[in-house]
Amino acid sequence: MNQPIATRLAARVAAVLASLLAASTLAEAAEVKVLSTIAFQRVFEEELPAFNRTSGHTASVEFGGTTAMAVRVQSGEIADVYFGTRPAINALLAAGKVRPDSVVDLARSPVGFAVKQGAPRPDVSTADAIKRTLLAARGITYPNPASGSPSANHLVRLAEQLGIGNELQARTRRPPGGTATGPTMLTTGEVDLAFQQNSELLLAPGVELIGPLPPEFQLITVMSAAVPVTAREPEAARAFIRHLQTPAVAAVISRWGLEPIAPSGAITSTTQ
Repeated sequence: MNQPIATRLAARVAAVLASLLAASTLAEAAEVKVLSTIAFQRVFEEELPAFNRTSGHTASVEFGGTTAMAVRVQSGEIADVYFGTRPAINALLAAGKVRPDSVVDLARSPVGFAVKQGAPRPDVSTADAIKRTLLAARGITYPNPASGSPSANHLVRLAEQLGIGNELQARTRRPPGGTATGPTMLTTGEVDLAFQQNSELLLAPGVELIGPLPPEFQLITVMSAAVPVTAREPEAARAFIRHLQTPAVAAVISRWGLEPIAPSGAITSTTQ
């Protein structure tokens, strides 16, 4: 066989192999539907493109309150991944709505106060300092406790513990149409203090976290992932969860006010 013929044959074989590989990749590519708490919004905005590019899958996400998204999973809506608080996932586990072997704890989410960038930073380092800060605020925004928000209910209990429950209510301001846009009221000057999970406060540009809170007043919520039993693409869903456990993503999680949890390969009994 002369060299030109051999070269052409090799090129044809390579083309066939490339075509088969492309067809295989296309067949394995999946559309991954994600339902997530807003606590992970900034993380996903950074990491979805990277996952889609490296995996060949196409993951898309809808954000909302933890309870609202859990209700959708509870109702049997088709979804491949659910991200929410560990208590919400524990409830879905008990109801048989998520796969037990898919549950992974990803991050701890602390709560805190925020002010507009450049504004004076009030002291929140002690009980007395928190009380003075709350009483000095012209307006305070935080999620509606009726939504089931852990941070909102925590602040209400904290104010009652400090003996200023009525004063907190008198200073409470909320935007119409949900809890996620509350921190933007800082930048518009409608309030001068916001309280929420740190990662949710950072959704609003132009705000600055203050703190940390004293340990006895801190609330840590574990944020977890699970694959619902309705998932159409369970393997791609698990690949997405594994992607979020990589060291590179841990750095992104930290940047957005969360504390990454190292992979353990085991389901814990965390209730916070």
